[in-house]
Amino acid sequence: MSILLKEYLNEKVMVLTTEGITLLGQLNGYDKNCNITLLHCYICGKTNDNKTHQIIRGSEIVFIALIDKEKKGIEEKDLIIKKLPDTKNRLSNEYVIWGKVWENYKHRR
Repeated sequence: MSILLKEYLNEKVMVLTTEGITLLGQLNGYDKNCNITLLHCYICGKTNDNKTHQIIRGSEIVFIALIDKEKKGIEEKDLIIKKLPDTKNRLSNEYVIWGKVWENYKHRR
């Protein structure tokens, strides 16, 4: 995916994270692991209007979308984007499940 991000460099993008947070900002850079840096980043749903610089790990990104050039004049604070549920699919007793998997594995050997 990082090769595709070259087209988005210095453009305004929307980023959705695995925690359900939407960020709007200018894509300033990326690496082979899809870690990205955003300039003038606005975090949707926060009450303050401060724009910040953000570094986001590639493993925390669900998608990155280019914002239409015609819509660049829209103020970020005017956009209403509600927080989505996270995509991490946490299990409360995950250690129990992995314990059973390990026991089954040991018996097969």
